[in-house]
Amino acid sequence: MSMQSCVKEIVVVVVVVAAAVAHVIIVVVVTIVVVIVVVVVVVVVVVVVVVVVVVVVVEVVVAEVVVAEVVVIAVVVVK
Repeated sequence: MSMQSCVKEIVVVVVVVAAAVAHVIIVVVVTIVVVIVVVVVVVVVVVVVVVVVVVVVVEVVVAEVVVAEVVVIAVVVVK
């Protein structure tokens, strides 16, 4: 084998290895980004659900208090 063909083979191997490493790095980065996006979406959904539940509970409690006050006022007025 001549020196030139040896160098060509080494260059080809280096390019192939570099391409493989770049591919793995891209896959890992994309996977990390997807995981981060999924986690953010899940957190946002959980926060929205918690806020909605809290608002509904507060509404129900306020409604109960208002109904109780109306009943008390009605009883007082009737007496």
